[in-house]
Amino acid sequence: MTTKNLRVDEYLDRIDVLPPAPTLIVELLGQFKQPDRDMDKVVELIMHDPALTASLLKLCNSAFFGSSQSIETVFDAVMRVGFYEVYRMVVAVHFGNQTDFLSGAERALSVNEFWKHSVRTAVAAETVAKEVREDEATAFTAGMLHDIGKIILAVAQSEVYARLQKAGPARGQTMMEAEKALLGADHAQVGGRLMERWNLPTHLMTAIKCHHDPGHATPFERLAANIHLANVIAYTLAPACGTAPIEFKNPAKSLEILGLAADNYPTLVTRSRTAVERSKPLMER
Repeated sequence: MTTKNLRVDEYLDRIDVLPPAPTLIVELLGQFKQPDRDMDKVVELIMHDPALTASLLKLCNSAFFGSSQSIETVFDAVMRVGFYEVYRMVVAVHFGNQTDFLSGAERALSVNEFWKHSVRTAVAAETVAKEVREDEATAFTAGMLHDIGKIILAVAQSEVYARLQKAGPARGQTMMEAEKALLGADHAQVGGRLMERWNLPTHLMTAIKCHHDPGHATPFERLAANIHLANVIAYTLAPACGTAPIEFKNPAKSLEILGLAADNYPTLVTRSRTAVERSKPLMER
């Protein structure tokens, strides 16, 4: 699925320094598919980035896990905390740092609130994935990345995007429609195109591009529906972060795609709230 809108590439090309492709994340995701994970390989991949390693160890030794015995190496972290927990922290640190590449975004949106929403969505997405027996790591990653196009637009068109963020969409208008009307492209298209440039797996790119309208993500509509539903939950958990766009006020469509009933939704919200509370250290950049 290749983006055809030339404005999308125009906005990406306006950024002096785009974030580098998350090669490490893709390689670690690949390790999940291995029946016998090579822990030495995992440790080697992470240690290749000293700054990431330092941030990871700091997180591991925070109140996040409350261990009285310090964790001093990546190998210790993987063995004691677990591969999946380490993966979650690596993703959070990696993409949290990437927002620093895009100086100027603060003029158009709160990068701090943007980041908190991304973490809430990622945690809700892995909660949903667990419920429907899909891959939690993929859901968490897609949830973390889903709105990255907003950062691009906030830098490339800061004044226009700032006005949109302040005024919001017109009555009855979706955020996507408002972005397209003002900018000729929306943040989901921009995010999806960035995924293409990064050469990320097609299912991740498609889910991010279609997270506002998962019905158009075939054959990856389940992952897109997961991210849509996680967005609904994230706005429910943090109403103070802003009014949810109208496309994220009703979970019915995503529940249907995922084969869930309406009465599953309150349980998912409760479980996500508990998981988000536990994951608050991931919100610190």
